[in-house]
Amino acid sequence: MAGEKMGFFDEDTHIKRTLGAREKNILYLIAEKKCQNCGTPLEFHEMQVGHKKAASKGGRATLKNCVCLCYGCNNLQGTVNWDTFRKIQGKTVKEGNTNIIKSKLENLSLSELKALAKKFNVKVKGTIEEIPFGEYRKAPSKKQYINKLSRIVPETEIDSIISQVKSLEDHNIDKMKSKLERLSLRELKFVAKKYNIRVMGRIEQDFLDEIRLPPSKKQYVNKLAKIVPEEEIDFVLREMPLVQISH
Repeated sequence: MAGEKMGFFDEDTHIKRTLGAREKNILYLIAEKKCQNCGTPLEFHEMQVGHKKAASKGGRATLKNCVCLCYGCNNLQGTVNWDTFRKIQGKTVKEGNTNIIKSKLENLSLSELKALAKKFNVKVKGTIEEIPFGEYRKAPSKKQYINKLSRIVPETEIDSIISQVKSLEDHNIDKMKSKLERLSLRELKFVAKKYNIRVMGRIEQDFLDEIRLPPSKKQYVNKLAKIVPEEEIDFVLREMPLVQISH
């Protein structure tokens, strides 16, 4: 059972030779449930994990180096390099257009990217930061999510998946707004400052000039709800006594 979860390791080199169950499932989705060589539809239990660079030649068991194949194509490829194998058959080597996918992902909010990562069971780790009493792992940035997801999410499915994720995002923003509305204006200002988020007040016309009013609590809530990760709110607020906020 442990071998299925973690993947098979070569006893001599301690290098993982096959994908674990979670990674196999992701590969199956990337391949749109078909053999990536001949296009034959596959049930999950029928898929074979092929390597673009054979394990015997130093290829590792990573999603980037693996392909979903039927039994016949996996047998036919043997230890031949994937690009060579495709060219021998007269097929062009076609990889997902990462730039197009990145462009689409950049239009999503951080919450939408998180929902997309959850759908594909993709884990994105944030950076570790030092704080006065120790260290903590900061939530992953939008750029980290985009870079990871652009290599996983199938281009042919991205529009329909984004549509599903957006409906979930609307629900998450409403939930986040509800949480932020319980904070004071001072607390909202602190969170905005922590994330370097500028919230602009509205401009009013005076007798002789225009004046910009300080942003309202509602403006802070609307802006922060789309940007700040929900799980970091409580942690950020615990830092408030340590930092002086200017009024």
